[in-house]
Amino acid sequence: MNMQNRRDFLKMLTLGAATVALPGCRNNGSASNAPVSKMRTNIILIMIDDLGWMDLHCQGNMRLDTPNIDRLASQGMRFTDAYSAAPVCSPTRAAIMTGQSPARLGLTTHIPDRPQYRPQGAKLLSANTLNYLPLEHVTLAERLKEDGYATAFFGKWHLSRASAEKGLSEQELRPQFQGFDLNIGGCSFGGPPSYFDP
Repeated sequence: MNMQNRRDFLKMLTLGAATVALPGCRNNGSASNAPVSKMRTNIILIMIDDLGWMDLHCQGNMRLDTPNIDRLASQGMRFTDAYSAAPVCSPTRAAIMTGQSPARLGLTTHIPDRPQYRPQGAKLLSANTLNYLPLEHVTLAERLKEDGYATAFFGKWHLSRASAEKGLSEQELRPQFQGFDLNIGGCSFGGPPSYFDP
C-alpha cells in the first residue's frame, strides 16, 4: 500500500470507526458559537477486547443495560458488519493504529510472543512476531494531529514491550510517542494494574 493510499485509509478509518459530533465543541473541547458546518467532528474510537456482537443493549441484548454506549451509538455512526484484522488483541490494535495488516507489521500474535502460541508438530513454521509497534509506523493519532486534532489514549495499549535489539525501552514505545498528547493507562501490559497506571 503506497503512502497516499495509507493516508486515505487512515482518514476513512478516522471518520468512520466511531464518530460522535458534539454540538458546540471544537477539537480543544471549548464551547463555540460557530455554525455546525464549520465545527470539527469529535472522534471517539472505542475498542473492547472480547466484546461479542450481542454484548450491548443497542445491539439487541435486552439482558444488559448499557445506556452510555447506547447513547453514543444513537448519536454517532455505527458499523455493524466488520471484521477484525486478527483473532487476538495486539495485532488488531496495531492494525487499527496504522491501517496496515498484522502480517505487514510483523506483529501477528499476542504480545509477548511465546512458543506456546505456535502449534506443536506443525509442518509450517510460524512467523516471527514483534513484541511492540515500531515507532516508524505512522499511527491514526499522528494523522489526526497533522489535521489539528488533540489526541488522547485511555486504557489498554499492549503494544510496547521493550526492544533490546532496537535499544528501546517499554516507556519509549507507549502511546505518547505514537502521536497521543495524553496517555492514561497505556503500557505494555494486557491490562493496566490499576485505573491510574502507569
